[in-house]
Amino acid sequence: MADHQFRLFCSFRDRRYEYKGLNKVWKGKLSEAKAGGNPMKIQEAQDMVVLYDSLQLAHKCILNSFYGYVMRNDLKKKLTISYPCVMLNVDVARNNTNDQYQTLVNPVNKTYTTHSECSIEFEVDGPYKAMIIPASKEEGILIKKRYVVFNVDGTLAELKGFEIKRRGELKLIKIFQAELFDKFLNGSTLEECYSAVAVVANRWLDLLDQDLFFSPPDGGLDESNISLEEKLRRERSRERGLGVTRYEWVKTISKKKTIMVPLPGGG
Repeated sequence: MADHQFRLFCSFRDRRYEYKGLNKVWKGKLSEAKAGGNPMKIQEAQDMVVLYDSLQLAHKCILNSFYGYVMRNDLKKKLTISYPCVMLNVDVARNNTNDQYQTLVNPVNKTYTTHSECSIEFEVDGPYKAMIIPASKEEGILIKKRYVVFNVDGTLAELKGFEIKRRGELKLIKIFQAELFDKFLNGSTLEECYSAVAVVANRWLDLLDQDLFFSPPDGGLDESNISLEEKLRRERSRERGLGVTRYEWVKTISKKKTIMVPLPGGG
């Protein structure tokens, strides 16, 4: 039984590596298609990138359930170790380990066990092109974990804590953030970066200040009246990129009901 489970684990592991490899191949084809400007090839490459990324993620979820039982025995592939990270952890362990760490084992007799403890460990993550972290609005007020990380090629690596990923948030804010974040990659100086961001911010301010508020004839396109397929397509589009190619009716906090705003990641 154990051998069968191990073989099954290896099968899913190898298949995931195959899908990851194909995902990289189609990402390369997508870059070539964009350079060539052929919309048919661009769409085909985008679909294949999403397909193989979804397949490798599905296999990853299955593999995670196996890790508590078996471990990877494949020693053929090269193992990369970060020398600065290892040496930093060694230095911290040598100079900051608490050799008198005590743990209560008997609450009645008040007896403890003593052992060495060092819970500070560093892990190298990256390299990345940029990481955007918001500042606190008030001095001395802590903010929640919120950041956006971009890969070297400009694609979104990780997004945490912002309204764009939360359900139930005002859609106007989510769309604004989706359009804004990648503008932090523009320019070669801090001033040029802020200028690119300011263009988006000013356009949204003008959009809100102008008299563009009116109700659509059919109540507008809303998350409550679109198909499951459309919801899935939108979610994938938001993860793939932050470009704007279409518009949508959105409810606002204003007394006026709706506004037409740019929608990111359109098809």
